[in-house]
Amino acid sequence: MTQSLDRAFDLLEAVAKHGAPAPLSALAKACELHPATAARLLQSLVARGYLEQPIAKGPYSIGPAPFALCQLAPYRPDLRHAVSDVVDQLARDLRVTVTASVLRGGRRFHLAKCSGDQEVTVSDALIESPFIYRAPTGRLLLAQLSVPELASFMHTHGYPSQLWPDIRSADDLAAQLAPLRERDEIIDQRPEVVSLARPLRQAGRVVAALGAFLPTERYTDSHAVRVRHGMAEAASTIETRLEHP
Repeated sequence: MTQSLDRAFDLLEAVAKHGAPAPLSALAKACELHPATAARLLQSLVARGYLEQPIAKGPYSIGPAPFALCQLAPYRPDLRHAVSDVVDQLARDLRVTVTASVLRGGRRFHLAKCSGDQEVTVSDALIESPFIYRAPTGRLLLAQLSVPELASFMHTHGYPSQLWPDIRSADDLAAQLAPLRERDEIIDQRPEVVSLARPLRQAGRVVAALGAFLPTERYTDSHAVRVRHGMAEAASTIETRLEHP
């Protein structure tokens, strides 16, 4: 039963990632399934409204059911409400890109993202973001996981070979991430980009991460102070909202 559920979710996500209506052959290959198995699971998803297949034996596209679920019960409306305008204002004030992210099911999602000179992006559809090992917000959120959870994450996403070539196990990764667990700020300065992250806590537990990044050439002494202070103030505002909605 669990295996069938995993396969069905894999197929649903494969259809979404395909963009255009996806044929059975492409979906079966993407999910490493026998075409007959894929067809059976796809028909179950069609029957429940999660997928559509307008033409018999034709390609599949996303159905109305996923959108209806989001409208009925959007993900963490309290958290999304707490971060949206703060992310927008911080990005505009500092002219940097700001994100608020969560880690769920081994995947990092942006609850909100604003590029400083654009409208804040907040919708019922979360924005998935890759590069979890490299991004400070990703590492900060990974640091909150237990060793078994890290082992499951590494099984799915592989080892951070480029970032930490000496990591050989979940215990190694946990040891590498341990110093980040209680930190209130992470700064990753590279030749071209500076990235910052701060934890967002609710009832003493990290529930999300606030991130910002900007060109290194703009991260001068005076602007660095403004960015770090702005991040700290924004995180405090969000946490206050979460504690006193």
